[in-house]
Amino acid sequence: NTWSPSGVPTAYEDVIIVNTHTVSINANAVCNSLSIGQGSVTVLRFTTNNDRTLTVSKDITINNRAIFDVATNSNADHQVELTNGNLINNGTLNFATDNNSLCNIIFSKSGSQNISGSGTTTNFNLMTLDMGTSINNMLNVTSTNFTAPTNFLTINTGTFKLSSASAVNITPFSGTATIPQKGGLWVNSNQATVNIGATLTMFGNVTVSSGTLNVGNAANEDLLSNGGFLTVSNGLLNIAGKYYATGINNLSKFTLSGGSIIVPSVGSTNTTIAPFQIAGAGSQFSMTGGLLI
Repeated sequence: NTWSPSGVPTAYEDVIIVNTHTVSINANAVCNSLSIGQGSVTVLRFTTNNDRTLTVSKDITINNRAIFDVATNSNADHQVELTNGNLINNGTLNFATDNNSLCNIIFSKSGSQNISGSGTTTNFNLMTLDMGTSINNMLNVTSTNFTAPTNFLTINTGTFKLSSASAVNITPFSGTATIPQKGGLWVNSNQATVNIGATLTMFGNVTVSSGTLNVGNAANEDLLSNGGFLTVSNGLLNIAGKYYATGINNLSKFTLSGGSIIVPSVGSTNTTIAPFQIAGAGSQFSMTGGLLI
C-alpha cells in the first residue's frame, strides 16, 4: 500500500506514507496525524490547479529524505491547517515552489505549537496564527532552517516566537502593522534579524531576548504602545523613530534588563514628542540592565 491505513483517510486516522511513494493531494483531505517517509525519498505534493485544503489534527512529520511541497505547475493557493499538533521537518518542506504555486498554513491550536527539525529546506508562504484566547499560546520556531516571504505573517491570536539557531533574516511586515491584544512577536534567536518595514503598533507584546529586531527603516517610523508589554532582556532593538504611547490615556509597559535599545536609530522630526516617551498615568517602566541609547 502507498499509505497506512489503506483507503481515503478520515479525521480519526494516523496516516503514514511509506517509502519511495509519491502521493498527490488533488482533493480536500483530513487526517489525525501525518508522517511522510521512513528514510527513503517519499513525496507528498499538492498537484491540482484548484485550491485544496489539508487539515491535520496532530503532528505533521517529514522524515529524512521525504518531501512535502507544491507542484510547480499547480498555480493555486493551497492550505494546510494544523489544529492541535506540531510540524517536524527533517527532510524538505517547500510551500512556495514558484510565484504562483503556493501553500499557506494556519496554526489553530488553543495552546502552543512548534516548528522544529533539521531539514535543509523549511520554506513557507503565508502563515496565520489563530491560537485560542491567550497571548501565552506560542508558535515556537526552532527548526534549523526557516524561510518565508516578505509579509508572510498574520497574528490573530497567539505569539510568534523565533528561536532558530540559524542566521534567519525575515520581514513579517513590510509596512505599517499591528500586534493585536492577544498576540505577540518574540525574537529569541541569537543570529536572527527580524524586520518591520514601517510603524508597528502594539496592543499585544513585543519581546527581544536574543537577536535583532528592527522596527522601521526611515525617520518617523515608530513603535507605538497601546498597552502591550515591551520587554528586552538581551539582543538589540532598533526603533527608527520613536517609542511612545498614542494618547495620554494609553499605557506603556516597558522592561529593559539586558541587551540594547537604540531609539531613534534613524531619526525623528517631531518637536512635541520625545524619541522615548512614557507619559500615560499607570504606565510601567523598569530598567535593571542593558543600554537605552
